[in-house]
Amino acid sequence: MFNWDSVRRFAETVYIYVVRATFKWVLHVLTGRSEVERLLEAAVKSKNRATTVYGIENALLLSKSLALRQLPDSCPPEHVGSAVQLIVKSKAIDFGKRPSVSRPLALVVEQIVGYRRLIQLVEAARREKYDSIDGTHEAKLFQLWALLKPGVSLEKRITKQWQEIGFQGNDPATDFRGMGLLGLEQLVYLAHFEKAEAQMMLSLSHHPKLGFPFAIAGITMTSLSRELLNTGLLKNHFYNAVLGVPVLVDFHRVYCRIFSLFCAAWKRADPASVMEFNVVKEQFHQNLIAYLRKDNAKLDSACNISLIYDVST
Repeated sequence: MFNWDSVRRFAETVYIYVVRATFKWVLHVLTGRSEVERLLEAAVKSKNRATTVYGIENALLLSKSLALRQLPDSCPPEHVGSAVQLIVKSKAIDFGKRPSVSRPLALVVEQIVGYRRLIQLVEAARREKYDSIDGTHEAKLFQLWALLKPGVSLEKRITKQWQEIGFQGNDPATDFRGMGLLGLEQLVYLAHFEKAEAQMMLSLSHHPKLGFPFAIAGITMTSLSRELLNTGLLKNHFYNAVLGVPVLVDFHRVYCRIFSLFCAAWKRADPASVMEFNVVKEQFHQNLIAYLRKDNAKLDSACNISLIYDVST
């Protein structure tokens, strides 16, 4: 029986080791520069940093050198200097002749290895389950209430009041589930550092027609954001927006923007009831993916719902 997978793997091998290698050799002879050097020099003229970082990342992953192929996954951010030296040696880059590419190369390597480290940090927070016996966990939960409902006291630990900020039952501890402490930390970050936006979103969640459970929606957005991170769909954003190693706070900022954009999509959809939540969320998810695949994708304050729903922009 004909095996298309074998044909595909053979074609990929031919491309990597014959076509691509030949093309790289011709360009190297004509320009006197390695692929990495050409990409770094082109970065000065490029409007989208992600294009350059992606190009160098692919150059490493498709390298004939095993050490370079393993570098993105094996190098911790604190060892970027050693990684740069390995690239310089392997690609015979002369910083004396081209000093302008020295610092840009280090920043690119920081972004590449930093993205992988960020995935690990996010997973560590997600795997930590919410524990009502843990005082620090409980303190964060009470902080969320205080931030979202300033001046309003909780009657007791287990109470229907939690439903006012969008938890399902009387005890929020049961709602974090698969997102663990990460879901709570992101809600707290939103309520603390995006106070005005969080209050507008909470107000929308209480709308008589457009209402939805705010906290549960927030935890759902944590799940969606994590999925985008793990599948590499947030690379264009981070490569364009964060110069150097991204940290957990950078991921929290992305979460806030995604949650805010979802609320805008929810209003745009004008659903008949909260029963349409998953339908609207899935459409939003697909449009968001299409946007994030653009070279100039950047989830900042300038990114509005029109950009997400008009991928031709």
